[in-house]
Amino acid sequence: MASESKPLARATARRTDRSATEIANGGYASRTPLETMRALWQLITNTRALHFREQESLQRIHTLQQANLSLAEKVEQLTHREARARYLANHDGLTGLCNRSLLMDRFVQAAAHADRYGHTMALLLFDLDGFKAVNDRFGHMAGDRLLQRIAEQLNKIARTGDTVCRYGGDEFVMLLPGIDSAANARLVAGRAGKCIADCLRMDNIQVTVGASCGIALYPDEGNNWHSLMEAADIAMYLLLRLPTIGYEPQPANRRAIPNPPQH
Repeated sequence: MASESKPLARATARRTDRSATEIANGGYASRTPLETMRALWQLITNTRALHFREQESLQRIHTLQQANLSLAEKVEQLTHREARARYLANHDGLTGLCNRSLLMDRFVQAAAHADRYGHTMALLLFDLDGFKAVNDRFGHMAGDRLLQRIAEQLNKIARTGDTVCRYGGDEFVMLLPGIDSAANARLVAGRAGKCIADCLRMDNIQVTVGASCGIALYPDEGNNWHSLMEAADIAMYLLLRLPTIGYEPQPANRRAIPNPPQH
């Protein structure tokens, strides 16, 4: 029995060694040279195809990355333009002050707050004196720079919560919530007038610009925007007509000014 198992064991060992050799040689040991060459060529072809697909994938990834960068830049540009459009919708492009639209929003909010808590609010309307002469003599660039300087000065004296607006070409409005008397409103108007009236030196050009100011108090002289602006406009007209007498704000229904100027 033992003698019969020895040849079988040797045969099994030979087959196992052969299989191991074939595995070590990539399975080519049992093939003819032609089959081996064909297999090697197929392997090379598959390797090249795999390399080509890898390069193609890398190229596509690079293209997608470039497209993503380009898209990100466009999104950033659109976001910047949208933010700029929103800013210009509420601000004056030259001075950066609030425009009429934002001023109206601020007025509605301040009026609601004043009505709720029984507070007073002041509206100051400024009209520049001598501004046209600056434009005529030194050009519009000098005029624009002067408007910017005036806007900077008005912003400096404004309190937190006040609104400074470029209302027209040479008109400015200050909305002052919480002002409790006409006297305090005149103090603010005096500081603003001094800022505007001071001689300004810009680019070696010295100009002197003054300002007329009309003051109106909410709700005593106007309980809505149009009546309050009309009261401030009439107050400024009275100041121009009677500069030596001065003007004390009073309820709008006690005024009677024929043909007030239109702004």
